[in-house]
Amino acid sequence: MSFRHKAGNQRGDCMALAARAALMHQWVSQDFIELPAVKATSFLRGVSGRRYSANVSGETGLVQVVERRWLNSQSAEVTLADGRVIHIQIRSIVSVAPGADAVLTLEIDHPALAGMEPEELLASTRLIGDSSCWESHPDLERIQALAEKAVKQQGADALDAIEPDMDPTFDLSLLDGMTAVQRGETALHLALKRILERADNIRVAGAVFDVDCGLKGGRAVVPLRIPSCSFELSDVRLEQHLGNIVPDVLCSASEFDREFDDSELMIEVAVTHRVDAAKLAKIRERGTACLELDAQRLYGSGRMNHAELEELVHSSPNAFRWVYHPEIESRIKAVQEAAERKEERRRRLEDLERQAKVRQAQDIQRYADRLSALKFAPLLQKYVSDLRPGLRGDLVEPQASAYQQLFQKIKKPELATAEFAHLVWCLDCIRSAGLGHMAHPGFTGVAVILTHKKLLSYAPLMLAAYRTYRPNLTDREAQELARTRTQVLESLAQAEATYARNPKTDEALRLIFPELSQALGPNATGTLAGVERQRQILQRKAHEARERKLAEQKREEEEWLELQRKQLDSLVAPAKARNWTRGGGVAFERWSRFDSVSKSCGRGQFELIRRAYQARESGATPATFIASEKPESAQRVESLLASLDQAFLLA
Repeated sequence: MSFRHKAGNQRGDCMALAARAALMHQWVSQDFIELPAVKATSFLRGVSGRRYSANVSGETGLVQVVERRWLNSQSAEVTLADGRVIHIQIRSIVSVAPGADAVLTLEIDHPALAGMEPEELLASTRLIGDSSCWESHPDLERIQALAEKAVKQQGADALDAIEPDMDPTFDLSLLDGMTAVQRGETALHLALKRILERADNIRVAGAVFDVDCGLKGGRAVVPLRIPSCSFELSDVRLEQHLGNIVPDVLCSASEFDREFDDSELMIEVAVTHRVDAAKLAKIRERGTACLELDAQRLYGSGRMNHAELEELVHSSPNAFRWVYHPEIESRIKAVQEAAERKEERRRRLEDLERQAKVRQAQDIQRYADRLSALKFAPLLQKYVSDLRPGLRGDLVEPQASAYQQLFQKIKKPELATAEFAHLVWCLDCIRSAGLGHMAHPGFTGVAVILTHKKLLSYAPLMLAAYRTYRPNLTDREAQELARTRTQVLESLAQAEATYARNPKTDEALRLIFPELSQALGPNATGTLAGVERQRQILQRKAHEARERKLAEQKREEEEWLELQRKQLDSLVAPAKARNWTRGGGVAFERWSRFDSVSKSCGRGQFELIRRAYQARESGATPATFIASEKPESAQRVESLLASLDQAFLLA
């Protein structure tokens, strides 16, 4: 095929037009044609500024052509087996043919197609999806709507879109004045409301409310624990107007464990703004239970999509907190009322205790006034008579405080102690037993001496009481008393202070128990002074024993030295008859240089001769020198004398 141009299109464009016409003729002439899918693309810009796109395609299909009609050199109509009429044209300026069910365009722009054989050309048109498109189609509007829905769903899944159908009550014009961050927070808020709208149930974590019980005695906080709950939701509504309040979510809630009765429930979604005091007041006024979903407690990793956010809502009971619930309010009020009743009881008890203390103080003062009229000795006798009814010498009020007050007043504080009272009571029990009176049920007998640690220092006095009053004892008690006496006396003999008393109370004890005056005397056994005297005696005896031992050791040493001296005198007796040579000997230095000396004398003998020369020069006798060498035997003395003779030192 060749073309000649005198005017109009150039060769390449002309061949492309020829290729289009050839393909159009071959494609329309087929009995079956493969129709391309209807396609649509939609775009959306999210509230964060991100761009989203969605492509939706219909189905392709191989259809039978039952009628074809050429409209012109670049377009044709074919009638399919199902009666539809398809208008097919080469793309240029597309105009929709009237009466056609659809318009299909072919994009043929390559001149190489003009040289193809018909079969090869038709084989190439099998890729019709890339070279053809629908200019009009009955499903095009539906496919486009699907594409728009898909791109909106992308934005919604990414929590990055706000559409009217997400919340019909939301005014989209408000987005114009928002920053990107604010638009994102708004999208999250709307997404959470939609999630709650579809939720069948939610879980709410347990909570502890610090109930402030403002009492007259001071502020007290009592914890009120609310267990975790699971609610089944129904009749969920968004932005339902309830007079002066519009909750984010309003629903009917049924608690599975019946912790709360079935009731209407409001849920407020908090992204940045939580329920404030004004809104809480409106909620309380209405009396409807209210939860708050805190978005900041929905902890995810990185950027979340809608499905992940929905999973977090259902798996994060800690994200919900109670804003208000009439049942919780009732429990708080019950806690406060119980605290008030407890406080009232406490105040009444304090008043009663205060009144009792006033009466007791008056009784103590009256009793003390009566006691103060007594002199010291009668006062002590009265003291003993008041002690007797006690279980273990315990005074009851007002006597105890009256005596304590009076003893302090007369500067006898040692008599106001519980130890003194118990001691007097024990001694009185021993005296009563000695007089044949019935033993006091609380008195433990001999065992009392060593039973009470605070009375151990009075053990000698109680032993003296047993010796003085002589109460009847069983054999076992007598044996125990003997063992106790032995233990106490041995301790005192060792100057130990365990059983030594302070004599501060001795004067009062002598007035109460005159029979024990000897045991309570200044030189009596069992006082701290007596222990000190015994300690001094023991120290003196120990010193004398050490002196005797040292003297004995000195005497033994002197005897030993004398024996040694005598033995030494006996050994050196042969040396006493010898004298030093005078002029016959030579100086030590000259003597030591003789060849015969250097050959026959060792170093030890050299030193011996040196010491002998020095002894002669100092005027010591040979016997004295021999003794200074401390010979152990007569043989050693003979050896020393021989050495001196060899050196010509002895005459």
